[in-house]
Amino acid sequence: MANRANFVTLLRIIGAVPLFFLILLAPYDHRIKFAALIGLAVVAVTDMVDGRLARSRFGQITDLGKEFDPLADKILVAAIYVPLIHVLATSLLPVLTFIMIFRDTTVSWLRSVAAHHHQTISARSSGKLRTIGSYTLGFVLISRIKVNSVNTDWWLTDWTIGLPFWLFATLIVIMAGFTIYSLCDYLRAAPFLRKIIRNPDFKTP
Repeated sequence: MANRANFVTLLRIIGAVPLFFLILLAPYDHRIKFAALIGLAVVAVTDMVDGRLARSRFGQITDLGKEFDPLADKILVAAIYVPLIHVLATSLLPVLTFIMIFRDTTVSWLRSVAAHHHQTISARSSGKLRTIGSYTLGFVLISRIKVNSVNTDWWLTDWTIGLPFWLFATLIVIMAGFTIYSLCDYLRAAPFLRKIIRNPDFKTP
C-alpha cells in the first residue's frame, strides 16, 4: 500500500506552485485573492492531515517522510512570503522572509551534518508551531492585499485592510522572533556541534 502521508506531502509541494501565482496575482481581482485564501487554507488543513496520517495506527512514519515533510514546509513558506514581498509594500516582510529562509536552510544543514556524523536531530515542536504561525500570518497578510479594481471593497477577502499597520507590524515582529527561537531550539538539540567544531573528524559509531 502506498504511503498516504508521503502522498499528501507531495500534494502540498505541488500545491505551492499555484499558491505562489495566486498570491502574486491577487491585487488584480478579488476572485484571485479569494482563491489564494482558499488555497492557503487547504494547504494548512492538508498539513494537519499529513501529520495525523504519519502518526496513525498504520505506522506511516518513514525515513523519506522525515525529510519530505520539512521540505514541503520550507517550499510553502517561500511560496507564501516571497510573493507577499512584492504585493505588500512594507520593509518588514523581506526581513521576516530572510529570517525564515535562513532558519530553514540552517536547520537543513544541521540535519545533514548530523547524518554525516551518525547523529539525528528529531523534529522540534517549535518547528511545527513556526509553520502553523507562518500559515496564520500569511492568511492575515493575504487578506490585507488591496485589489486594483473598480469594485474596491469585498467583505469576503478585505476584512483586514482597515486595521492599523502597527498591528500587522507587531505580528510580523512576533513571527520573526519565534522563528529565531525555533532556530535556537534546533541548535540546542545538536550538542555534538561543539565536538565537531573542536574536532572535524568526530564521529559516533
